[in-house]
Amino acid sequence: MLVLFLSQPAKAQPGKDETWLRYLESWMALQEETAESEEWIEQYSYYIDNPINVNDTMSDDLVGLFFLSEFQVRAIKEYIRQEGAMLSKSELMMVNGLDTATLVLLLPVVTTADVDK
Repeated sequence: MLVLFLSQPAKAQPGKDETWLRYLESWMALQEETAESEEWIEQYSYYIDNPINVNDTMSDDLVGLFFLSEFQVRAIKEYIRQEGAMLSKSELMMVNGLDTATLVLLLPVVTTADVDK
């Protein structure tokens, strides 16, 4: 299933594929704090249209993603430090600490563009 998800365009189009919304709602159902649900959906929708560049390890944007733990953010940054910039989003599958559910939520809201240093 993850392979099929990787082959789909990252940008959600209104009225089209909203698989991410189903996964987000499932994730939110497991959380104790549901008062922030609307805020999470708004934030996620923003990042669908404005993806975060995971290769920009100087940015704190990943920290702002409510479904990533501090450990997961550090693991992504450490992977890039050791292996170099990610060439594709599928490389995120190699990062220790990212499970399938997290990857399904993460892939639509990130990009792997070059970073000017």
